[in-house]
Amino acid sequence: MATIVLTALGTAIGGPIGASIGALIGQQVDARIFAPGGREGPRLRELAISTSSYGQPIPRQFGRMRVPGTIIWSTELTESKHKEKGRKGQPSTTVYSYSASFAVALSSTPIARVGRIWADGNLLRGAQDDLKVGGSLRVYRGFGDDPVDPLIAAAKGNVAPAFRDCAYVVFEDLALGDYGNRIPALSFEIFAAGGDDTVSLAQLVPDAALSAAPPLLAYTRGFADEGGPLASTLAAIDQVVPLVCISGSNGLEIAPRGTASSDIVTLPAQLSAADGSQDDARHKQRSGMTVRAPAALRYYDEERDYQTGVQRAAGARRAGRELMIDLPATLTASGARQLADDSANRARWQHETMTWRVGELDPRITPGSIVRLPDMPGQWLLRVNGHPVLRAKATPSVTRCLVVTVR
Repeated sequence: MATIVLTALGTAIGGPIGASIGALIGQQVDARIFAPGGREGPRLRELAISTSSYGQPIPRQFGRMRVPGTIIWSTELTESKHKEKGRKGQPSTTVYSYSASFAVALSSTPIARVGRIWADGNLLRGAQDDLKVGGSLRVYRGFGDDPVDPLIAAAKGNVAPAFRDCAYVVFEDLALGDYGNRIPALSFEIFAAGGDDTVSLAQLVPDAALSAAPPLLAYTRGFADEGGPLASTLAAIDQVVPLVCISGSNGLEIAPRGTASSDIVTLPAQLSAADGSQDDARHKQRSGMTVRAPAALRYYDEERDYQTGVQRAAGARRAGRELMIDLPATLTASGARQLADDSANRARWQHETMTWRVGELDPRITPGSIVRLPDMPGQWLLRVNGHPVLRAKATPSVTRCLVVTVR
């Protein structure tokens, strides 16, 4: 080595002092010739990323919801590197980092804005629209005149899709170091066009004949329609928010069942039966079947960052398996508890009926209306049971059902 050679040479020429000078020069030469190379940091060997599945539906979103989204376009991971100087006497380190650009579809209906974003359960974008890691975000609200994203246009050229009528976001060069150098599992807080805090039947069924003021779904702050038959969606809602559907000259009419008000109509006195005898107005028909009332409602809890919540109806639980209703809606805890109580009350009394015959029905009375009976306490809710019969179910405070027959 140079240190040994120059030390011996310095000793022969200059004695002890020459030996020290030769050793110092030899050490410098050794450091230059035999210096260790820079270290290599962790590096991905496979830069391809996983893709989303074909045929996956993009739900309709209403109100405020937290949705996972579907990746509809992406680039390969982009690798970058830089050197970090080591401490005194330590070699430098080459550090590799990765980023990705991709688009995520959120809703097949227009949205007003995107709120918070979570990545692997951690906050990626805050309420102030600030990304917690490097990169940029662009939001396309899902209207027919949305432009083509410039990054997708640069990658695809003339065949770049605009994904019109589909709300989506584009991440450009999103830093992936905090997520294991992979695209994380994302979820988005979205606010649909037409209102952040309410969901109306006009949004769910736009072709239905509705009143000037579209009826709102009680306590519902958001709703997700995953696709499939519209009847299935309405049936899921009807378990919790009772609906009235009528097919008439004006088309399909859908509305929530009536609520008590100050102008409740009282039915006329009951007619005599065909044999001349007077029907007993207090006659009740009660099935011997025991109705199992739903005990709990599962929903998305707005106050817990849209995590799944459960609210149970008031009262002691019965033995056996608990009957649960699943509603893909955003609710507050108090609203969900009220809906659970109302569902349980309706189920407890739906097996009791009463018959009431009238000669003419007031035009103000329609299926879903609340009525009174003369000289009898309680309120009654009518529902369709085939023409010309209207079957009524009692409100939660009344334990009987009513059948009104027009003669």
